[in-house]
Amino acid sequence: MLPRSLTTDRLRLRPLDPAEVGGAYVDWLADPRVNRYLETRHSPQSLEAIRAFVADCNASDHSALFGMFPIGLDRHIGNIKIGPVDSRYLRADIGLLIGDPDHWGKGYAAEAIGAVTGFAFDDLGLHKVTAGCYAANEGSRRAFLANGFREVGRRAEHWLVGDEWMDDVMLERLRPR
Repeated sequence: MLPRSLTTDRLRLRPLDPAEVGGAYVDWLADPRVNRYLETRHSPQSLEAIRAFVADCNASDHSALFGMFPIGLDRHIGNIKIGPVDSRYLRADIGLLIGDPDHWGKGYAAEAIGAVTGFAFDDLGLHKVTAGCYAANEGSRRAFLANGFREVGRRAEHWLVGDEWMDDVMLERLRPR
């Protein structure tokens, strides 16, 4: 489901070309500050593996991966993915990564979530969009809540980060009626 580009006030979200994936992306996934709340932290990431991931997303009929590029700065700062889309129940999950720490705390996650949620409802015709985050990832939780998601539950001590157990926060948003 190769998506079209989406534009917000400050971001251009567009499909990534595997050939444009470079060392910065690998560095993000190797950085403990960046990967702290990512399952990719459990295995080494290579340029080839990341390019294959992007190519697989581009070829998928059930998922769409968007690179995040601030307008006026042709620099890839992160990704947002929707999928897999469950066509029977008209729902999908959103996951995101702001890989460049220089762009943390600037509202880009919330902006991207809003655009992709609109894409999910308006272009894909979905009924529900879901997301999850580690309880300590308060910035991610707030970005989803700012876009009309609601917290619908927590799975206690679901993730182990270092020597600390963290709850899994479950969020959802229904299509406006």
